[in-house]
Amino acid sequence: YTYESTCLGGTKCVDNPGFKSKDFGLKTDMFYQDWMEEDVGYRLLTLRNPMKYAHRTVNLVRSKPHPFTLVTDDYKKDDEDSHKWTWYVNLPNGRFQTYLDVTMEAESSKTHEVILRRAGSAGEGKGKPRLLVRMLDWEGSVESALAVVSKNVKEMRGGSSMPLTRLMVTTEGKSARFKFFFYAFRQGDALPSTDYNRASGMLTVGLGDETRKIKYSMDASGRTIVTEA
Repeated sequence: YTYESTCLGGTKCVDNPGFKSKDFGLKTDMFYQDWMEEDVGYRLLTLRNPMKYAHRTVNLVRSKPHPFTLVTDDYKKDDEDSHKWTWYVNLPNGRFQTYLDVTMEAESSKTHEVILRRAGSAGEGKGKPRLLVRMLDWEGSVESALAVVSKNVKEMRGGSSMPLTRLMVTTEGKSARFKFFFYAFRQGDALPSTDYNRASGMLTVGLGDETRKIKYSMDASGRTIVTEA
């Protein structure tokens, strides 16, 4: 994204060419809670970032013992350049923590899944709720692994700091094609198996004695179509 800024009037910014983007609240750090806000620092910020397409597809699949959710994101900026793409989920501060990281087969230094649970003793013990988040596929290279990231961010207004926590992964490529698998369960339950074949676009999900096959394909608009095979 980029910004075009216009002074709202009544401030020195009209006649002061020495001001820099940071003085106008042009933030490049997504950890800021208002990084895409229009009215920041007495300036009107207009978003200038045309995308070729941006699609999100969410599928809830009924299964036993628990249903699962598939989230598919397709984003493309242009046909030429490579870009960095960060996928993230906001988490309540101090309430969740990483329970388990699993090493990716393709890149041994990276991880492709996490299990989230309540932090501290409230999340410990058999029968406590858990959430499995598994990255099935992506385009390009993984720059930073799927992980919970916490950061103290200083607010522009007031100057106080506040913690922000997100589950994040960053890739680099000509487009962003994230495929995620979400599964809510309780501690002690068996975890589902997933096997995604990029060449055929087929996902096989194993849940106990049940096997589900999901087919991924793409339409002319760049959106991933998800159907049960």
